[in-house]
Amino acid sequence: MSAAHGTGPARVALRTHRRRILAWTLPLLGLLAVVAPSYASTYPKLSQRQHLIESLGDNAATRLLYGPLPDPGTIGQLAAWEMGTYLIIASSIMALLLGVSFVRGAEDSGVAELLQASGHDGRDRLRGGLTAVAVVAVGFGLAVAAVGVAELPIVDELTWQGAVGLGAVTACCSLCFGLIGLAAGESADSTGLAKLLGFLALAVAFALRAVANVHGVTALRWVSPLGWKDVEAPYTDDRWWSLLVFAALCGAVGAGVWLIGRGREYATAPLHDRATSDDRLQVRSALALTWHLERGRWLSWTAVCAALAALFGGMSGSLVQLLQRDSSTAKLMSDLTGEHRLDAAFFSFAGVLLALLAGCYAVLTVLGSGTDEADGLLEDVLTCGVARRTPLVVRAVVAVLGSLAMLAVVGGIGALVTMTQLDDAAAGRNFAYTVGQWPAVLALTGVGVLLVGARRTVAVATWIPVAGSAVLVLMGSVLHAPRWLQVSAVFSHVPDYADGNGPSTGVFVLLLCFLVCVPLGVVWRSRRDLIPD
Repeated sequence: MSAAHGTGPARVALRTHRRRILAWTLPLLGLLAVVAPSYASTYPKLSQRQHLIESLGDNAATRLLYGPLPDPGTIGQLAAWEMGTYLIIASSIMALLLGVSFVRGAEDSGVAELLQASGHDGRDRLRGGLTAVAVVAVGFGLAVAAVGVAELPIVDELTWQGAVGLGAVTACCSLCFGLIGLAAGESADSTGLAKLLGFLALAVAFALRAVANVHGVTALRWVSPLGWKDVEAPYTDDRWWSLLVFAALCGAVGAGVWLIGRGREYATAPLHDRATSDDRLQVRSALALTWHLERGRWLSWTAVCAALAALFGGMSGSLVQLLQRDSSTAKLMSDLTGEHRLDAAFFSFAGVLLALLAGCYAVLTVLGSGTDEADGLLEDVLTCGVARRTPLVVRAVVAVLGSLAMLAVVGGIGALVTMTQLDDAAAGRNFAYTVGQWPAVLALTGVGVLLVGARRTVAVATWIPVAGSAVLVLMGSVLHAPRWLQVSAVFSHVPDYADGNGPSTGVFVLLLCFLVCVPLGVVWRSRRDLIPD
């Protein structure tokens, strides 16, 4: 077999998904780069972070999500404990989605058919998927290690052993879930079913890790790839020998993928999506059709946000007490949120994180109109007599009402859990800071409608204000951004409604942005030519 047959499908897969890979990896690496220096500037001495370590280590909610906080609490241990958890989970999701896209997604989109017409059989494509997953996982792990090593001269409490260990365990974890994504793609006959199988595996791994963290069942950390970080323990024990075990497990999963897919014929799979039916879908309007297509997305995002809201509510009691005892942490939280009340600062921060997810849901819903245009579904809808402006208007309505319902449900769950930790006033403040972010989501929805209406191919730029606002709100004070720049973030304009404050000028600006952008986008969409792929 020639080298082209061995590497061609891998190069095609990596080139096809290069933007998605960069969109995942660069923000994660950027956050990793600022975490350790920000900890070092806020808590330069170990004694100054003692209250933080004690509060976080004793809290059941933080233990469930992050695992045990190792002693004595060096900067490296804190960074690996917090940011390492985000790296493991986010890179696993990235690799899982890429694994599905490399095999089943390639067949659904027609890329696999082009490769087959070029002389690449099923084994070549599977080998290319395995190679591409390995390249992404190992490359991201090397980048994580490089960031840690580069910060050694800046932060005294970091070690090269810990940096390399964190990068290696991140690579192993993402490689494992990338292979699981490949296995799901080879086993399922649709991308949707393959993603469902992959996320079920991820949920089981998270549940096993949660049981291990809460009940101290250390053996489960070996079973769950999400628990491998605690086994290797970067910046603490640095058990490098465990990486050999993880690599062997990944090799076993890869061998299983090869056995599943090597003899599979093109466009076939042993597992079939039972939701697929030849019956005609009975819908009476474009709104009903859009909701039918988008309801799964709403349920998924709402479930994730609800779990996070419950987690934040469970953390509220101990973290508010921490802010009361630790002036350094209180100052940092106040700088990040602009709130002087300690409970308001915490709930404002939590509300930003939840609103960020709700904003992502709204943007994805609006950008789905561009996907419909590219796939040809929009033309099919228009042939049924639907006005040209209607599909985009309907997408905006679903995004607006869906995000409001999401924030209301999430805020209610967070408030109920907060009542078990603090008083009713704190629960009301939690709800107000969550639902109060709806104008920010409206503004992002308006920008998405405007860009989709102007031209489908530029609609991806909607993610710029999302990412920029997130960085400015969450890291603006750490990065010493000027105040006027921090205020430009859409998530930074929620007053303390529970304290009797009214809407700020920024809230009205966000609403005005929505009211101006949506009509413009709808009009432009109705007047321009459609651009299918």
